[in-house]
Amino acid sequence: MPRNYKRKTDRVPTPELERAVKEVQEGKTIRQVGKEINICRMTIKRYMDKKKSRRSNKAGYERTAAAKSVFNESMEKELVDHIKTPAAMFHGIDSMKCHELGFEFAQRNHIDMPASWTRDIKTG
Repeated sequence: MPRNYKRKTDRVPTPELERAVKEVQEGKTIRQVGKEINICRMTIKRYMDKKKSRRSNKAGYERTAAAKSVFNESMEKELVDHIKTPAAMFHGIDSMKCHELGFEFAQRNHIDMPASWTRDIKTG
C-alpha cells in the first residue's frame, strides 16, 4: 500500500491567507488580492474577521457561556490546579469526583450556583 498522501481538499493553507491579509492591510483591495493569489474573496474576508475577533478575546477556547460561569478565572485556575495535582502523581480523579469538588468549592466560598448542581450531587 503506498504511503503518499494525496490532498483531498483545495483549501488554502494558512500561510497563503496570512500573506493575503498582509497585502490587504498594505492597501490592496480584497478582490485584487483574491485574484492575484487565486483565493476566494469571501475566504479572505472571513479569515480577516475571525482574526480580528480573536484579538479581543484571550487565547485558547472561547467562552460561549461567560454570563453563566460560576467561578471567576482565578478560582477556576485554583480548582484546575487542585485536580491536576493528584493526576500528576498517577492518582487521577474521575469525572463524578471532579463534579463533587467543584460543588464543594462553590459551597465553601459561598458562590451562587445553579440549582441543578445541588440536585445532581444529592442524587448522584
